[in-house]
Amino acid sequence: MGWTSKPGESEDTRLLRQKLVPFVAGVGEQKELIDEAAKLAQSWLDTRSGIPQKMINVVLHVAAEFGNQELFDRFHDAVLKEKDQRQRSRLLSALGAFRDPKLSRAGLELLLSKDFDPRESFFALLFGPLAYVETRELPFQFVKQNLDKLLARLPREIVAITQRILHSPATVSVTRRTAPKSKTSSRIESKHTQAAPGTWPKSWR
Repeated sequence: MGWTSKPGESEDTRLLRQKLVPFVAGVGEQKELIDEAAKLAQSWLDTRSGIPQKMINVVLHVAAEFGNQELFDRFHDAVLKEKDQRQRSRLLSALGAFRDPKLSRAGLELLLSKDFDPRESFFALLFGPLAYVETRELPFQFVKQNLDKLLARLPREIVAITQRILHSPATVSVTRRTAPKSKTSSRIESKHTQAAPGTWPKSWR
C-alpha cells in the first residue's frame, strides 16, 4: 500500500490508506514510503497535481519531515509565488514540519521575514517543531532570543490565541520538560494583553 490509490480500489482501502500510510512513514520511518512521498512532493510542486486531494497535506508533511535543504528551498520559493490561500497554508505547514534542526531553525527565522504575514505563518512555523524530540526546544529558544522583534510583528489576536494554546495541558507538559526558565511570557502579557498574571505557562517566565 502506497500513497496513491489503485484502479478499482475499495472505499475502505482508501480510508485505511489515509490513516495507515502516514503513520508507517512517519512513526515507522519506512524508507520506501518516505522516498515516494519525496518524489510525489517534488512533482506536486511542479504541477500541483499527482497526489489524491485528501493525501496532499500528509504527503507534503512526511516529505518535509525527512527532507533536505533543497526541498526546504523549494517549499520556500513555492509559497512566495503561490496566490491561492489554501495552497499557501499547505506549503507553510510543510515549512514548519522539517525534523532537521538546521532546517527547523530556518523555518523559525521566517517568522521575522516580511515576506509572510504572521497571521498565516505564525502557528505553522512556531508550533511545527514541537512535534519532534530533535526540535521541540527550538521554538522556546527562538522566542527568547527574538522576543522584541516578534512583539513588533505579531497582531494582538495572535498573542491571545497563543496564550490559550500554550496554557493547554498538552503544551504545558512539553514546556515543563523543555523550555528554559525566562521572563518571556510576562513581557508578552505586559506589552500585548491585559491578561491576569499566571496566564502563560510558568516555564515561559
